[in-house]
Amino acid sequence: DLGAGALVADGCRPGGDGAVLRPVGAGADPGCAGIRDDVGDGTGYLDLDFAGHKDNLAGGTVGDALACVATAGTAGCAFEQPLEAAWRALTARQPGGAAAGDGFLRPGAVLAVVFVTDEDDCSAPAASAVFDSGVRGDAYGPLTSFRCAAAGLAYGVPPSPLPRVPTGGPLPMVTPAAQTGAVLQPLSRYLDPLTLPSPRGLKADPNDVVVAAFSGPAEPVEVIAAPAAVEPGPEGPPCDGPLDGVQCAAALRPGCASLADARLFALPSPRLSAVVGGAAGHYRASLCAPDHAHALADLVSLVRARQAGTGCLTAPLADPADPSCDVADVVTTGGTQTTAAIAACSLGGGPPCWRVVTDPACAPVTDPRTGLPTSLRLTIDRTGRPPAPGTLTTATCVVSGPPT
Repeated sequence: DLGAGALVADGCRPGGDGAVLRPVGAGADPGCAGIRDDVGDGTGYLDLDFAGHKDNLAGGTVGDALACVATAGTAGCAFEQPLEAAWRALTARQPGGAAAGDGFLRPGAVLAVVFVTDEDDCSAPAASAVFDSGVRGDAYGPLTSFRCAAAGLAYGVPPSPLPRVPTGGPLPMVTPAAQTGAVLQPLSRYLDPLTLPSPRGLKADPNDVVVAAFSGPAEPVEVIAAPAAVEPGPEGPPCDGPLDGVQCAAALRPGCASLADARLFALPSPRLSAVVGGAAGHYRASLCAPDHAHALADLVSLVRARQAGTGCLTAPLADPADPSCDVADVVTTGGTQTTAAIAACSLGGGPPCWRVVTDPACAPVTDPRTGLPTSLRLTIDRTGRPPAPGTLTTATCVVSGPPT
């Protein structure tokens, strides 16, 4: 919760919670077993050192702590700014940032940023007119969250602002509107840290960043009339009065709804989807799904694939002239894993196939037979075709010593 500028209404207060990580989630029982704030600066993140058998659990299990910390609740400002909140929480931890020394961002770790939201992003400067209930904000209509769509989205060719009247159906070619930063923040503010190498990016290798969203879809986007005091559900409720912000107001039709409970729905999220899709490792799932277990399993597989490394061999091969490796693609789809073995290219089979090549970019290791340094990488030849989403490639090679 970052508030909405100077607005004090509808759960908004200047500054909100300031994108500070919480030892106990805002919507959790204050007595639940969260985490200890060992640093004393309110960073509030779960820190587990399995090798050193150390953690900062306040009591209970890791699952207890996750449930306690991650319970955000539904109270707070109705102008959601998830991209800005993530940007503040993470960029403060870059070198030179206010929280740079707290160990949250580690050079050798994969960074996963996961958004869970039922609305699109409305990240804006504190002085933005989108938060102004006075004359400056009149261009965006009544003080509802539809202002975020009116300011942040465009449709058609050339791009035009979203209409503030019912459109009678989905709008064509809806995209995030070009922003100068005066109304909503430009998406480059969030794409750069997630997709560029440091120092502009959060990681030296942007492939070490995975961005995911459990949200509404990017489309369809349709403007409807709804009671001003009620967030419209998937089938209404209809509103036939004037769009004055008192009786009725313009709103977006939900992009998805739960089949099990019609009260659970999510609005379209083109801005958020554009940022998530811009990351090298990205994953999107519907917030309206009846069960997120399969989606979470797929996300874990994606993170593991990024974590698995670059293919550089960390020990010399037992026989560099005839390497012996077991290589396979493990594909997770809908929570189900399938394994497909990959043969060596030297056997003459078609792609995908694997080979070991010399690559100076890999750290050299000393071959005990020759005493010479060697830099080797195991690569997969896919003839330019990327692996299927959710693919984790595993490899074990016979080396001079234990398999690696």
